[in-house]
Amino acid sequence: MCKSASSVVCWYTDQLVFYSFKTNGCKAVRDLIAAGEIAGTDNFVDQQLDETTIARLIDVAEKHGPIVVKVHCFELSDYLRKQIESGTIIATFCFRDPRDMILSAMDHRIRALNDGKNAFSNFTSVSASIPETITWSDMACTWVESDLALPLQYGDTVADPAGQIRRIANFLNIEPDEHLVKCLLELEKKSRKYGRCEFNRGNLSRFSEEMTLDEIALCNDQLGDWIKRLGFDCQLNYAIENKSNSVKTLTADSSLTLVSEPASA
Repeated sequence: MCKSASSVVCWYTDQLVFYSFKTNGCKAVRDLIAAGEIAGTDNFVDQQLDETTIARLIDVAEKHGPIVVKVHCFELSDYLRKQIESGTIIATFCFRDPRDMILSAMDHRIRALNDGKNAFSNFTSVSASIPETITWSDMACTWVESDLALPLQYGDTVADPAGQIRRIANFLNIEPDEHLVKCLLELEKKSRKYGRCEFNRGNLSRFSEEMTLDEIALCNDQLGDWIKRLGFDCQLNYAIENKSNSVKTLTADSSLTLVSEPASA
C-alpha cells in the first residue's frame, strides 16, 4: 500500500539480508535494474509483477543468493501465490489507515509538482482521492487477509522500529542481532531528509487532526468497509475525540526521512 513506510521497511529488510547472508544477491538485483533489464530504481521494481519478471528475479536469487525488492503489487496472481506458498518467495506487506494514506499522498503530489514531477495526480482533495484509495485499500485487504505475507502496519514501523525490524528478521528466519538492529536504527535516523521515502510527518491518525469532520464522514462512508477490515476505527466520535487529543509518536525531527542507500556488496 502506498505511503505506508514501505521504502524504509524494504531498506531494513535489505540490510538484514545483506549482513546476515555472506552470499546474497542484493547488489546483483540492483545491477539488473540499473541496466534496464527490469524497470525500476535501486531495488524498487516499477513494472507489472508478471510471470516473466518473477522468473527473472528468482533466477538472480538462485545464482547469487537471496535478494530483496520492493514492488507495488495490485494483483495476487496464481503464479505469485504458488511461489509464495512454495517458499521460493517470502513476502511482507506494508499498510496503513486509508484516511492517512490520502493525506500523505496529497502531500507527495505537492512536493512532486514543486520538483517538476507528476505523482499521485488524482489526489487533489480528499473527495477526489476516494476512487484510487478504494483500489489501494482493496489490494491491502487482499494481502493482509491472505496469510501469504507478513503484514507490517505503518503505526508499528513509526512507534516501534526496533520491534518491527525484529519481526521482519524472525519472519525471514534470521537471528535478530541486537547490535545490527541498533546500527540500522542509528543509520536510518542520521540519514533522514524531508520529502524523501517515508516518515514525511510520522504522525499516527493524522486524519483526525487535518481532515474536517465532513471529510472524515465521507471517508468513513466510502471507505468504511476497508478501514474496518484493516483493523482501524471508523467511528466519527473517535475522530472528534482525537481532534483534541491526538497522539504523536515521533520526536521534533519526525518530519525527516530516510535517504541512505544500503551498503554495496
